[in-house]
Amino acid sequence: NIIRNDLVGEANTSLLTDFKTKWAPWLKTTVGARWDYYWGSNNGLQTWSNSPVVGSPFAPDYGPNSGSGQPYHIWTAPFNNGSTVSQLISPKGSVVINPWDNKTDFYLNFGRGFHSNDFRSTTQTYSTSELDDNYGYVPFKHQPLLSPSTGAEVGVKTKKIEGLESAATLFFMRTQRENIFEGDTGNTKIARGADRIGIEFTNHYRPISWAAFEADVTATQARFRGYDWAKGLLYYGELLQPDAIPYGTFQGNAPGNYLVNATPVVATGSIELGEAKGWFGAAKYRYIAPRALTQDGFFKSPAIGTVNLRTGYRWK
Repeated sequence: NIIRNDLVGEANTSLLTDFKTKWAPWLKTTVGARWDYYWGSNNGLQTWSNSPVVGSPFAPDYGPNSGSGQPYHIWTAPFNNGSTVSQLISPKGSVVINPWDNKTDFYLNFGRGFHSNDFRSTTQTYSTSELDDNYGYVPFKHQPLLSPSTGAEVGVKTKKIEGLESAATLFFMRTQRENIFEGDTGNTKIARGADRIGIEFTNHYRPISWAAFEADVTATQARFRGYDWAKGLLYYGELLQPDAIPYGTFQGNAPGNYLVNATPVVATGSIELGEAKGWFGAAKYRYIAPRALTQDGFFKSPAIGTVNLRTGYRWK
């Protein structure tokens, strides 16, 4: 019952160019673009003998299970092979204004980025784990390899206080598609796009040469766009029916817009003691707030706290 066994080769190359212009002592801009080219291939190693089997050899030849008296192999490896190429041009730009002195900057950044999807989904033609009512393969829609996202941020950075560098940023990002972990299959699912809006506050403070402190916090609201019609039909058509409610499967399966596993708050605090040369030690604590594990937000993960300790010696 090996659902998938694939050998994937993937490579990419990129080119980046930008132009920086200082229009005045208090105004500078940067505009640029990045070109990315990806290519690869997928070779399925699943064999017919170890492919998933559906149907029972003991099923009757009459009644609702008639016609399923023999096992069927879901051997999709030969049909899910292939190669894919993809390219993307991402424009970028920024504006920095320093109206008063060299210690405070106001900035605006915008541009396009991307993430790459699971390569196997770009060549997959049929579902690897189910058959239709006539024991035929279920078609699977090819997914693009590169998924663009568009973002922008506006903020201020200041060094007004000696030894302290602080920044506050308001940001927004819109993705065309999302990669989410699907616990039922242990695999990555390509879902509809989402929007993120948030604020980030960072502080780096070195009051004396041998001590440094950091305190950062980021708060983000991440939500899917649109409506999950398939989940809505399942929820209202099957899970909310009188005979299904006692099983409790409606919990966590309602249609919603929470972006699965997106963290709403991350906070970090750290301290480092030591000169630029010689012995040093550092401690960092990071807090990750509970996050939604289902689209309706019914199930949430517990909060996570991590502690990192580090010591070392620096030579000149």
